[in-house]
Amino acid sequence: MSFQDTEPSVSFDVRFPEPPEFLFLTSGTLPATLASGLLRPEVEETSPRNLWSSIRFFVYEASSFLFWFGIGALLDSGRLRIAKTMGVYLGARGGFAVFLPFGNVAQIGWRIEVLSWLAFAGYAIFLVSRWGFVKTRSLLAPQ
Repeated sequence: MSFQDTEPSVSFDVRFPEPPEFLFLTSGTLPATLASGLLRPEVEETSPRNLWSSIRFFVYEASSFLFWFGIGALLDSGRLRIAKTMGVYLGARGGFAVFLPFGNVAQIGWRIEVLSWLAFAGYAIFLVSRWGFVKTRSLLAPQ
């Protein structure tokens, strides 16, 4: 057996970056993007010939609908006090969508959307921590 007969230790795996418009669309509902990736991880990768997979898009849209319905229900119930902030987010997303064909709007837009979702996640962590602290304090308080 010669040196050339052995299997290569490093494989060449070409990955194509997602187009900015796709990142803009999917980062608009980042929790749905993460959920659809968990629900259908075996969906084919993106390639120059196959930018959109119909199954991937359907799973994303179905989970996106469920997440926005849940967020809307929480906002309507008054449990989340970020209705104005969410309105600004949706308005900004619509503004980015209008100017999407021009320049690098998609590049800027998906980054702002991801930062917004990180801020929303931080707010959710704060609310859950505060709720847990109040519950723990009421359980440990002398009666």
